[in-house]
Amino acid sequence: MSEIVALASYEEGANSLFLNSNFKEVLQGVRQGQKSARETILLVRSMLGLIACIQRHRGATMALLGGDDRFAERMPPLQKEIALRIDLLMLEPDEVIEAVDKQNVIGAWKTISHNWQDDAVLENFEYHSHLIEYLLRMLRGKGDIIVQHFNLFAELLNDPLAIKVISQLNALACTSIPDCFELLAKLRGLATHAAASHKCDSFTKGRMDFSLKELNRLTAKMDLLIHDLDEPLQKYLIPGNELAQAKVKRDYLTHLLSNDIIEGVSITVDSEMIYRVTTEIIDTYYAFSEKLLTHIENQLPTLVNRCLGVMG
Repeated sequence: MSEIVALASYEEGANSLFLNSNFKEVLQGVRQGQKSARETILLVRSMLGLIACIQRHRGATMALLGGDDRFAERMPPLQKEIALRIDLLMLEPDEVIEAVDKQNVIGAWKTISHNWQDDAVLENFEYHSHLIEYLLRMLRGKGDIIVQHFNLFAELLNDPLAIKVISQLNALACTSIPDCFELLAKLRGLATHAAASHKCDSFTKGRMDFSLKELNRLTAKMDLLIHDLDEPLQKYLIPGNELAQAKVKRDYLTHLLSNDIIEGVSITVDSEMIYRVTTEIIDTYYAFSEKLLTHIENQLPTLVNRCLGVMG
C-alpha cells in the first residue's frame, strides 16, 4: 500500500485503520512514512542552502553594480555553488519535484547568471527575488508534506499533541524564519548597493522602508511562534543567547539603514560592513532553522517505535 493510500486511510482515525487494513499494510505505511519524512527533511535542508546562496549572490552583484569591486572575488565560488546545488535539486525524481518546477528554476538561474553585469540594478534585484520567492513557495509546500508524514504517526497513536509540536516547529523552520531572512537579504542587497554607489533614489528608499516595517511584523510573529512552544523545548532549542544577539544586531541594522540611507542626506556607510552585519543575522536564523529541522527528524525514531508498540 502506498504512503498516500495509507494517509487517506488514517482520516477516519487509528481504530478504523486497524479494522480496514491488515497489519503488514499498516507496518509498510509506517516504515514508508519514516523514510519519506527523512527524505523530505533532507530536501528542505538542500533548498534552504540554495536559497541562502542565491540571496548572497543578489547582495554581491548589487554591490558590484554599485561600483564596489571588493565583492568581485565572491562571485566565482558563489556561482559555482549555486550551479552545483541546482544540479543536486534536479536529481530529485519528478514525483518529488515536478518537471515544470525544475525547468522554472533552471530558466530563472540562467536569466540571472547570464551577463548580469549588463543588468539594470532593480532588474537584477527582481530577477533574484523572483527565483527566491519561487523556491520559498516550494519550501513551504515541502514543509506541509513533512507535517503530513507526521500526521500518520499521530493518528496511529491518537496523540494530537505530537503533531501540534511538529506543526509549530515546521511553521518556524519552513515559513516564518525563511520569510524573515529573505526580507533581511533584500535589505542587504538594496542597502549594499546604496552604500557602494553613495546614492539611493526615492523608489529604493520607499522599498527599504516598507521592508523594514515588514521585517518588524514578521519577526514579531516569529517571536510569538517561539513563545508558544513549551518552555522545556524552548530552552532546549535556544540554550544560549544567539537569537537575542541577532535581535540586537537587527535593531542596530534597522537604525543604521533608517538614519544613514533612508533619511540620510549623504551616504557614507561602508557597503562591506552592511553586507557583513546583515549576513551574520541571516546566518543565525538559518542555523536556527537547521536546528529545528534536526529536532523534527530526531522525533522520528521515537514516534515509529511508539507506533510499533501500539500495533504490537
